[in-house]
Formats: sequence, C-alpha cells, structure tokens
Amino acid sequence: MTDARITLIERFFTAIETNDFATIEAIYADDVIVWHNSDNKEKDKAGSLKILRSVFGFLTTPRYEVLRRYTVPGGVAQSHILHAERPDGTPFAINAAIFFECDENHITRLEEFVDGDTFRRQMKA
Repeated sequence: MTDARITLIERFFTAIETNDFATIEAIYADDVIVWHNSDNKEKDKAGSLKILRSVFGFLTTPRYEVLRRYTVPGGVAQSHILHAERPDGTPFAINAAIFFECDENHITRLEEFVDGDTFRRQMKA
C-alpha cells in the first residue's frame, strides 16, 4: 500500500508538470515554509508560488525523473532530475534533492538543494 505522504508528493510534482498552481496552493499548508540552499532564504506560500510561476512560465514541458523517493520520519525525501525545455526548445536538466515535512494532506516545509550557479546558467542559456 502506498503511503499517503508519497501520494501527496506525487500530486505535487504532477501539478508542477501540468502548471496546476491551484493544486500546488491547496497542497501547501497555509503556513508552509520553503527554503532553497541556493539563496539560503525562507519563502512563505505566496513567495514560493511566485517563484514556481516564474520558473515554469519560462520552462516548458517539465518532467521529473525521480531517482529516489522514500518516507522519512515526518515527511518524504526525494532526489530527481528536472527535465524541461527553454522557450527556444533547447533542453534544460538539473539535479536536485528535496526534503518535505508533510502530513497526508499538506506540505508544511520544503527544503530544496540544487546547484544555484548551474540553475541560473541554464536559465540564461
């Protein structure tokens, strides 16, 4: 039987892949905290949604290649490769790891680890 937290995280990534920001907003707890190692700053729900809309308004056809995903006490850990295309059709790919604190219905904290320099370079290329 699939753990409900895994199902929640699968819904989260499917929503990103389909630009379904209403579902992302519903999955995020109202007081969610989203932290990225690339800038070492915490974002609230509105701030995180703004970043997601910006990134996935630029990149097209996002697809997550999950390398590892498993439950941990209080949440889910995942490493993946984000594959997408830039507006000119050239490929974009970046490795990342995310630790989610969540229950069966909401993500309460998300910590994303990605090489910020590589990400910024690929977004400009």
